Amino acid sequence: MSASTQSCAVKSRRRWLSDGRVLAGALIVIFGLVRLPIEKNIEGQFREFGLRPATLTLELRERLGQSAFIAALGGYRALVASFLWITAHVAWENTEWGRMNHLMQNVVALQPRAWIYWDRAAWHMGWNASVWVRQHGNFPREALTLRAERAYYELALDYLHRGVRNIPEQWELFMTLGHLLADKMNDPCGSSKAYREGSQRVGAPGYLRRFAAYKLAECPGHEQEAYKELRALYLEGKEQRLPTLITKLRELENLLAIPASQRLISPSPPSSPENLNPQKSENTETP
Repeated sequence: MSASTQSCAVKSRRRWLSDGRVLAGALIVIFGLVRLPIEKNIEGQFREFGLRPATLTLELRERLGQSAFIAALGGYRALVASFLWITAHVAWENTEWGRMNHLMQNVVALQPRAWIYWDRAAWHMGWNASVWVRQHGNFPREALTLRAERAYYELALDYLHRGVRNIPEQWELFMTLGHLLADKMNDPCGSSKAYREGSQRVGAPGYLRRFAAYKLAECPGHEQEAYKELRALYLEGKEQRLPTLITKLRELENLLAIPASQRLISPSPPSSPENLNPQKSENTETP
């Protein structure tokens, strides 16, 4: 084959590849344009029912890059989000927390109605990243370690606050918010409020009501209110009389100097199980 023939073949191949890319891009855009009126109708229904679909903004375009943004525009948001989430998982395995956070921010922007992404992103930042910083950060002063930990707690808090704004009916997000405020941020008052909000959602487990009361008992100035809630729970029946509830109730009755005739629990832990549901004796709760 002559040099001129080879040159023509190379040019033809390059032209074919270039035309193929243009055609693929055009097809994606055309598909997106065809979907546009359908998505507009769906978005209108979302707004009618208080839902919030993802909005493809210029900021998201800059974060995603051209290829991923075009794919999302063409109707492949869930696919792009899943790919980014897998990539974020790899970043987690490599303890690349900054990169992981960047990827997860893109995922929740693409899929704001998928509660599991908000929940897992908060867990990774508030628990995994913060613990890693504590154990492996090697900061010269404790104050710097605390600052780094706090930064990850704040990231987790931001994920959860945005999550409940996008999916206010999801009790799981309120539960994780309650855990974060209680376990990491030393905010029993905020934790109690989060648990209570979650307990009012459809399908929420009954233990969220108890968690809300437990944390309210630790909230300064709310002891009387917490006592009323714990007392009401106790009077609902044996299923509510778990060891943690009985302990909290006893502590408040002692703290508030409740008269003996009005007490539900003996002032000190009983030697016999008369004040303790024996079926629940091994089932303590720690929100």
